[in-house]
Amino acid sequence: MLYSFAKILMTTGLRFFYRHIHVTGLENIPSKGPVIVIANHNSSLMDAALLGILLKRKAYFFARGDVFVNKFIKKILWWFHMMPVHSYQGGRNTLSANSNSFEAGRQILSKGGIIVFFPESTSHVEHQLLPFRKGVFRLAFDTAMAGNFFFDIPIVPIGISYDHPVECRKDVQVHAGRALWLSDFKKEYEDNPAVAILHVCRQAHQAINKLVLHIADYRRLSTAEQYLIVSRNNTTINAPGWKIASDEKLEREKSICKTINNAPEDEFENRQLRAGGYFNALSAGGLTDKTISANLPFPFWKIILLWIGFPVYLAGLLLNGLPVLAARWIADKKVYRKDFYSWIFVASYSVMYFLWLLLVLTVSLLAGWQYAIILLALMVVTGLFAYACKGWLKEYSQYRKWRTISGNHIAELKAMRNSM
Repeated sequence: MLYSFAKILMTTGLRFFYRHIHVTGLENIPSKGPVIVIANHNSSLMDAALLGILLKRKAYFFARGDVFVNKFIKKILWWFHMMPVHSYQGGRNTLSANSNSFEAGRQILSKGGIIVFFPESTSHVEHQLLPFRKGVFRLAFDTAMAGNFFFDIPIVPIGISYDHPVECRKDVQVHAGRALWLSDFKKEYEDNPAVAILHVCRQAHQAINKLVLHIADYRRLSTAEQYLIVSRNNTTINAPGWKIASDEKLEREKSICKTINNAPEDEFENRQLRAGGYFNALSAGGLTDKTISANLPFPFWKIILLWIGFPVYLAGLLLNGLPVLAARWIADKKVYRKDFYSWIFVASYSVMYFLWLLLVLTVSLLAGWQYAIILLALMVVTGLFAYACKGWLKEYSQYRKWRTISGNHIAELKAMRNSM
């Protein structure tokens, strides 16, 4: 019950935080029986939150042990079905604690449940797929052998890619590949367990590598990101819904990563100079690439709405803004790693907005249920308008900066962009 409620809260929060979520391949996860889901780890607990709302079955997640910092946090994470797993850096004391979590994982699998594991071990925001640790694959074989391979265990790879690690109204991609079946490695495991575990670990890494954006050379990451930004702003997404069942974006962006990865050093340096020069020129003018690609002017009807609807915008901030501001303060002041930021922010405003809504409606009910209904309607309508209006204000700010730039400079920026 509590898990379902938490899932509803996070789903609502994520729908406002991410503009679109591109999803494919979830049909590769069997509808019943034991399943191990493995995924890359780009955004700490946000990765688990996304999979938690997308998976149709109740899942249990192995999370890095150092986030279980006290009893209160432990209780919250247990509500989300998260279990601690520690790395070697934590020492023998923390590693001994893994035995309880792995035993719990074996019990879940033996009862036909799903566990989710992030074999990179540590989360990171860069578009790079790190080497995998073997713990989850050892757990899979141990569970299968304990049942004498009575049930086969599929290992389903999932790739997660974020347009931006912390910014709101960006896209995220979640793509699942075909399962690896332990029965294919049974004979090899019986002959040499270590070799079989290493073999399935490598195949799993290759499977996820096909589902994510990966830049092999750390020095090329920032340039690749600049090319990805330009590509995203060149592409119009006409899908009406929040969830998009397509891997078109993934294939397009993997092609960009492939170009950057395969470019000889001299060719890459030329690309780096062109992209760096263009984005430095944008930064000097306070502009974004989206502004250059959008061919402003700002639509006149939006200007009218901004003026006429400003009181509605203020009402929306007054009725809905406090939980968001409080969540932003918590994330800004308490989070020191980018990979934790988005989850802390979304989780905070989802919970605080629910509590704020309960408080406001409880107070208004003292005056009568009619007033509570009216206030609820006002919160929804003004909140949605304020949400849209905030984006328009950013666009209008860019429009005003655009108007101060000479036509020659705009043409120069466009030429720099086209040369990338």
